[in-house]
Amino acid sequence: MTKSVRVVLVGWGAIGRTVGRLLTESDADVELVGVAVRSSAAPREGMPSGTPLLTDPSELTALAPDVVAEAAGRETVAPWGRAALGTGAEGELISCYPEWK
Repeated sequence: MTKSVRVVLVGWGAIGRTVGRLLTESDADVELVGVAVRSSAAPREGMPSGTPLLTDPSELTALAPDVVAEAAGRETVAPWGRAALGTGAEGELISCYPEWK
């Protein structure tokens, strides 16, 4: 039996919702185990039922993700990226791009 890939998305805006929908509709062995947001107070349209909301990078460890995918913007990369590295998860940047000089 193959172990599913455990994914945490950082951000639930337009990009995060689209990635989350694609992951949950996919036939791939992928499990959305959490969504990281700035505030848990805002409504989260389209979020799969039962998906935990994280508001602090220290919460990542308990979810044991295989992949942490950023979909929230540049300011989220440092805190969530450091936390992802601390768990041994792979980090993916979706909405950020380097500033080329």
